[in-house]
Amino acid sequence: MFVAWRRAVAAGAIIRVSDGGTPASALAAMYTRRLRLIQRRGTPEIGFAEAVRALHACGEAGARV
Repeated sequence: MFVAWRRAVAAGAIIRVSDGGTPASALAAMYTRRLRLIQRRGTPEIGFAEAVRALHACGEAGARV
């Protein structure tokens, strides 16, 4: 992922950094995909699934990572 990001920046991609919150639903979608990958790989996880459910429950409320 880092290599792809670095190439994009080198090619002139616009980078936006914000110190504000992100809707929990957006984070939930991203972490749901990560959870599926973790489960497919058989990687042990502690609390990840519960955290994803909590993000889904927050809906559009702001969250910070």
